[in-house]
Amino acid sequence: MGSSFLHNGIPVTAGPTVPPHGRAHRLKIGTADLEDVVSRRAILTRYLAGPNVTSTTGLDVHEVFDRSRGGEAWATQVLEDAFRALGGALAPWFTRFQATTVAFGGAMTGSWDLVLPPLRSGLTAAGARIGIELFSSANTERSALVGAATYAHPVKVRLSSADETVGSMPGASPTTRQA
Repeated sequence: MGSSFLHNGIPVTAGPTVPPHGRAHRLKIGTADLEDVVSRRAILTRYLAGPNVTSTTGLDVHEVFDRSRGGEAWATQVLEDAFRALGGALAPWFTRFQATTVAFGGAMTGSWDLVLPPLRSGLTAAGARIGIELFSSANTERSALVGAATYAHPVKVRLSSADETVGSMPGASPTTRQA
C-alpha cells in the first residue's frame, strides 16, 4: 500500500504528523500489519476461510467484490471489515496531518462504491475530521507514475479533477493538505 502525505504539493516524509517516512503500509491494525488486514492477499484469505464459500478455483479479489455486489453477505462483511479497519488505521494520521483531501488509487478503487462507505465509517469512528474529501483515482497507472516521480524528485503536484472521482465526506471543502 503506497502512500504520500503532501503539503502544498510537496511530500512530507518526517515529523510527528506523518507515519515513519510518510509510509502508511507499515501501520498496525491492533497487532496485525495493515497489509495483513487490508490487501488483496488478506481479503482473499479471510473470504476463503468463511462459511459456505464455493467455486474458489482461481478466485481473485475482484470476484469477492462481485459477490458482494451480487448480495453475498459474507463477501460484503469481509470487505466492510477490511476497509473500516483501513479507515481506523489512517484516521489518527489524517487528523495529525490535518488532511483535507485524500486520493486513493490501486485496483481496488475500481470498486469505490464498495470501498468508500466502510472506509468513511472507519475514519469517522476513529475520530477523523468529517470534512475530509476522499477521491478515487480514475487512472491508477498514471497516479502510480506521478507518485513515484514525485518521490524521486520532490516537486509540487496538483491533482487533476479529470483524473479523480470524488467521494467527499459531508461538509468537505477542498484545500491543499493532501494525504
